[in-house]
Amino acid sequence: MKIQFPIIVIAAVLACSDKQSSVAELTDQRIKRLINQFSQPDWPMVYTAKDTLESLEHRSLPYLFDMLTNDNTFVKLSNTADLIYPGATEFYGHGWVIDYDLDWLQIRAGWAIEDITFQNFGFREYKITEEILFEIEKDTALYTKYLETGTYDLKVSPDAKRKIKETTAKALQWWKENRLSWTRLEGIQGAIGSHDTRRVMDALQYLRFGDHCITGLDRGYFVEKIEPIIVELTESNNIDIREDARLILEDVHADNTEDEDGVKYFSELSDKCWQENILQQSI
Repeated sequence: MKIQFPIIVIAAVLACSDKQSSVAELTDQRIKRLINQFSQPDWPMVYTAKDTLESLEHRSLPYLFDMLTNDNTFVKLSNTADLIYPGATEFYGHGWVIDYDLDWLQIRAGWAIEDITFQNFGFREYKITEEILFEIEKDTALYTKYLETGTYDLKVSPDAKRKIKETTAKALQWWKENRLSWTRLEGIQGAIGSHDTRRVMDALQYLRFGDHCITGLDRGYFVEKIEPIIVELTESNNIDIREDARLILEDVHADNTEDEDGVKYFSELSDKCWQENILQQSI
């Protein structure tokens, strides 16, 4: 028995290690597959992949930052329906507005990164104009390639390249400094307490309409760390921030809060996420 006991322990440790390696490998394969889907032209596929990447929080960020460092390939979105974004070619007078030029893969990666981290690196600043698209459509070879592959390799102006490079460098520097310890819980708290209007609005919009739970954001954490900041935001000079902050405070302390259309907002998110054992999401 004295000989067998350490052997059994070692075997158990090895089995556990093998299991962890298998889970890590499965996760790696899954996220790589999501990144591939996120890079495709089909908008429903892109959004579905992005939605899942967001739910994975920090686990998806290394892959999105790898995507960010790749060449700035142009992949024109298709099947966008009433999506309104800088590259949209049809407008129906209504629709979901995303102010990122999602046809550029670097900016598409930036969109996901900024949504997950609640940072504002500047990826919303760069747009492709209709004039550029018309010029490319005149190029028979490029247009034929697009019809075959769904992608364009566009020539970007030196100034636009420089700005995109600067924005990418800013994001990569942030990731270098934060990749070992960052959590999305830290991200939303930092955004709400920042003086960056876009970051504050993104965080407040998440609290009102977010689809995915943030690990660790339970009622206790909200009351202790986030609610005091939101109370201060009800006095903001920005009317949108002030209104969102007010509505969140009303909703989070109300039962079954509904708007005039019967839609639940923050109370629905809290019902889904603020459970005692929700602190660790499964992958």
